[in-house]
Parts: sequence; C-alpha cells; structure tokens
Amino acid sequence: MCGFIGVYGPDGVDVSPEIYEGLLAIQHRGQDAAGITTFTDTFHVKKGAGLVRDAFSQADMLRLRGNLGLGHVRYPTVGQGSLDDAQPFHVNFPFGVAMAHNGNVTNFLELKECHARNSGTRLNSSCDLEVILYVFVRALAERVPTGKLVRPEDVFEAVRAVHQQVRGAYSVVAVLPDVGMLAFRDPYGIKPMVLGTKHTEDGTFHAVASESVALDVIGYKEHQDVHAGEAVLIDQERRVHRRAV
Repeated sequence: MCGFIGVYGPDGVDVSPEIYEGLLAIQHRGQDAAGITTFTDTFHVKKGAGLVRDAFSQADMLRLRGNLGLGHVRYPTVGQGSLDDAQPFHVNFPFGVAMAHNGNVTNFLELKECHARNSGTRLNSSCDLEVILYVFVRALAERVPTGKLVRPEDVFEAVRAVHQQVRGAYSVVAVLPDVGMLAFRDPYGIKPMVLGTKHTEDGTFHAVASESVALDVIGYKEHQDVHAGEAVLIDQERRVHRRAV
C-alpha cells in the first residue's frame, strides 16, 4: 500500500505546499519514504527516508517550484525498500515524464528481464513502477517522432500499451511537461483513484490522489472517481480528456 497526489495549478503558482499537505493526510498509506517532484523548466526532485515531516526541509520546499507536480509516500511491497526505490521516478529522454503509483506489478521480473534482453535497458531500481514508466515512455516514443507535439491520443495509446503488457493492480499519476497531467487505473480498477477540481482567486486547480482525504484537506470540494481501465489527461489548456483504454 502506497499513497500519491498530483496537482496541476494555474500558471505562476507553486503546488509543492499542496502536495506536502496532501501527503501528510495519507501518511498512513506509507511510512518508508516520501518524495515530491515538480516542474518549471526542469524537474525538481526531493526524496527522503521515513515520514513526510522528516523528508522535507524548508529549503527543500522553497526549491520545489512549479505549478505541475506529484508526491508519493511509500510502503514497500516489491524491492529492497532502499531510497533508490522511493518515488516519484522521472526520465528526461525522449520525453520528460515523472510518475508515481500505488500498486503491485505481478510480472515485474518478467518485464525487467525482457527489456534487458531485447533492448539492453537496465532498470535503476527494484521498484515495479519503473517498469510501468519504461513501457509507457517506450510506447509514446514509438508513436511520436522526435520534435513532434504529443497529442492526447498518443498518451492514451501509451496507456493502452501499459494495460496490455503490465499485469497486476495499479493506479498511476504522471506529469508530462508541455503536455499535462495524466492519471490512469488498471483494467480491473483494483487500486482506487480520485480526481478533484477547485476554483480559487489564482485560477482553477486540478488534482488526483490515491484517496479523497488527500484532496479534502487542501480544499477540493468537487471530486469523482477515475474508473477502472480509464485514463484522464488534463492538458495545458486545462481541458479534461477522459478515455476508457
């Protein structure tokens, strides 16, 4: 059992304080490690062992700038439980993607060995999220040539590839700079996920979390479930695209 929250705020705001408060509300879902990743013109990352309040200093929070980000609290179910396995994970090439999840991939070792054998890819951790991230990014790269814009349909097809290749129970949140924020659940909907919206003087915020209490404590009064097998993309214009994939 792990917990996560992703927030996409209006231009010019920093969402890390909301992510921090949301993680405190779901601390019961994981006490092994915590992490926050945000984005401006680059990814800003901080991970630490133990509880949320111990993992982030005031200086860390000031460094975690940007209106797009996600956070995670970890309870180890796969792997060695080292800080290398702490989420979120991110890649910068061929696309920038940061990702966190709650779940358990049952064919993790099979996929890890398959990718090593077929493409020479070596994973950096023993966390099963890294397999989901790799499958997603590889599928996206096969559809989108270098330098071309990523469309919502490209994102949904990459999620479809995850559903086809990755077995197990998982709910996932991801941020894709210059594209938006993505949330999706496995085809059976075993792991929960909720989507929320709130309107402020600064503008409209969108958020996703592994349970609604993470959104309640930061003022999201409007929220609804992400359905089993569904993917939700909130694009740069804050349009919400929903697709059963």
